[in-house]
Order: sequence, then C-alpha cells, then structure tokens
Amino acid sequence: MSFDIDLDWPAGGRRQGVADIRMAVGGTIFTRLLDEHAGHRRDYFRASPLLLGFWFVDNFWRLRWEPLDDPHFPSTEWRLRHELSAASGDTLLPPFMIYGMGPRVMVAPVTGVEDDGSMIRYLQERPLTMLSDEFETGLERFFEALLRCHDLPDSAVFADLVAQLARERGDDELAGWRRLEACLGYDPDQAPDAVVEALLGFEERIGEAAVDEAALATKGQAAPVALEAVLEAVDASDVVVDFASVQGQIDPTTLPGQTPWQAAEDAANALRATLNLGNTIRWADLGDILRVRWQLLKEATATARHLPFAAKTQDDGSQARLALAMKPLNDRRFELARMIGDEVWTGGQGFGVISRSRTDRQKFQRAFAQALLCPMEALRDIVDVNRPTREQIVRAASRFGVRDSVIVTILRNRGYLPRESMADWLEAA
Repeated sequence: MSFDIDLDWPAGGRRQGVADIRMAVGGTIFTRLLDEHAGHRRDYFRASPLLLGFWFVDNFWRLRWEPLDDPHFPSTEWRLRHELSAASGDTLLPPFMIYGMGPRVMVAPVTGVEDDGSMIRYLQERPLTMLSDEFETGLERFFEALLRCHDLPDSAVFADLVAQLARERGDDELAGWRRLEACLGYDPDQAPDAVVEALLGFEERIGEAAVDEAALATKGQAAPVALEAVLEAVDASDVVVDFASVQGQIDPTTLPGQTPWQAAEDAANALRATLNLGNTIRWADLGDILRVRWQLLKEATATARHLPFAAKTQDDGSQARLALAMKPLNDRRFELARMIGDEVWTGGQGFGVISRSRTDRQKFQRAFAQALLCPMEALRDIVDVNRPTREQIVRAASRFGVRDSVIVTILRNRGYLPRESMADWLEAA
C-alpha cells in the first residue's frame, strides 16, 4: 500500500507557509477529523508542511528502524521521535505514531489519548501497515513537493537537510551506522562510537539482520556487552539440534506480505502437514522435529537464563546450537517452538535472536509458536469459540502445554475475543 502526503494550498496559505495536509496509507485516510466548530468532517488538517517535513527528516532513521518500545506506556523520549503531534507548532497535529518493524512500517493511533474537549477531534482508525520501501518512497515524494516551494521560510535549510539524508542513505557504510544508532534508540551522531563499532564488529560472525535484532533487544550502551554474553552462552550450551526437517519447507520471501500472525499460522499449518504432526505437540515430537533426544531438551541448562535474549547459532548445514533462556517446561516448549519459527523466517540463514522486541521477526516467532503448539482446529474441540469461558481457556492451556495468555491471543487474533485496548491491536498488527 502506498504512503501519501498530499498538500493543498488554501487562499493566502502559501504566503503564510500553511497548507491543508492529507495523509493516507493505501485507501485509508488517517487524517480524517471532525471539526465540531464548523460542524463537518474533513480529510485534512491545516499546518505548516515544512514543519512536518523537518520532523520527518530529523527522525527518518528512527521512524524507519525503531519499533514500539512499550505498547501500553511508550517512553517520553520514544514518543518525541515517533508521534506526529511531537512536531512543534501551534496546530493540533494528528495523534498518530509511526515506527518500523523490519520489513514493514506501522502507522497507529497514539495509545492512551483521551478526549481533551477540543473542537477538533480525529476519527481514529485501526493500525495501518505498509512495506518499508513504500514508506520511504512516500516520504521522498513529499520531500520533492516541498523542495519545489522555494518561497517557503527556511526552504533552503530544509533542502540542505534533505540532501544530507540522501547522502546518508546512498552510502552503505553510513546508512548501516545510522540504522544501528536507530535500533539502539539514538538520534544520528548521538550513539557512542565505541558501541556502534563494537556491534558492527559482530556482523561478520552473525550477520547484519541478527545484529539489528540484538541491538533492539538490548538498547543503549549495554548492547554489545549483552550480545557477547549471549554468544558465550551459545558456546556453553550442550543443546545441538538439526533443522533439516524444517529447512526448505516454506519460502521465507512469501511471509512479509501478511501480518506476522497470519503468515505464522499458515507456515505452522504447512509444517504440521508436511511432518504429519498431530494436534498435540509432545516433547517427543519436538525432539523428532529437532532430531535430538527430547529428554535433553527438557533437562538442558538454560545458559541464557539471566541474559536479555535467547539465541540459536547456525553451523554449516542444518545443525544449530541453542542458548535457552526459559526453565519452566511450558515456557521452554514455547521458546523451542519460537526457534523453529525463526528457522522458517530466515530460511536457515544464520544466527537467530529470540527476544521480547516488537519487530515483525519476533512477532512471527511468537505467533508461529502459538499456532504450532495450539492449532485452531484442535482448540475448537475444547473451547466454545463463540462463547469462550475462563474455565475453557484454562483447560485448553493445560491440554496444549502453553500459558493461558497464548489461548487468549489466538482467540483475539481470530476475532472471538475483543481487543480490549489499542495495545492489543498493536501486538497483533
């Protein structure tokens, strides 16, 4: 879906530097509002487009690469970089936030916004996503439209900043630096050089994508220290598995076209059918999938237990060594299923980070584990999906060896339980 920022100059607006701004993702307009003073709805807000352009240029790298840090209570610093209303000025800007999730970019209503009695009220939509390339292309078109307005105040300064951003994006080495800064939660040139250089030093060993995921899992200056500790935990682990039965079953290039939970459910069902798995995944089944004694999976030391994330590292071929973080058996089953999901996502390409971050890759892992351990068709035999009860959910969780929250998430994704907050929508989108 395209990302469009359209400008319409009202009478006298060009002289004042003010335009009617309409923003949309695909066919969905997210600047639709109700003007109670005028008594009508409209699809635009009136503001300085150049002010908005400065905000997009200044925050480009973090908008593109930094995911939501907390769906319930985003930090103030994060909100300043991702919420449209943070662009300074006298206008009431749309209460929406924009953030990256890897291959996609999200536009979503700001969480926790209450009616402040304003005469201008935005009509909130559900979260919208677009491919990251479409986001970047939409911004380029918006920048080009502004650059043609040479008579706007500070247009020359804006042109310099756009040119600087273009140079950064066109330089692979500098773009990689900026990307890592954003993943770590820093603005351009604000991250300590030693931290970024240390992370870049891991790329040859684990790959660029894995370094990004590791940076997002442990933001700030602790990131390279945490990654080094996780690599040591992998080396110390005695859990060596074989993903041969998983590799080649699903084409990972087809996955980003759907929401993570939909893609994950399709992938889990396809793998289940290929491997002739039953409705209940036992420890023996996990052992068969990973080609290792199931007792080892249950009893292995959690070498990453006190670290920010778990991991799997790939040897030549299909063998991998796992650094597990979970000790309770149900949590460990889920963690192992997530690692199988990561193998599907990457197509067996190298190091896998298993973290709490909210990139598409991590969302896919979690949704894959849910679908693998608790298939929807089997869940229907235990839960009356049209009228689910607490007792049924607890019984299903016990049957499939997962937490109650897994059953609740599956029912919400399918529309059988309501999403109680915007945070629930953001977790599923």
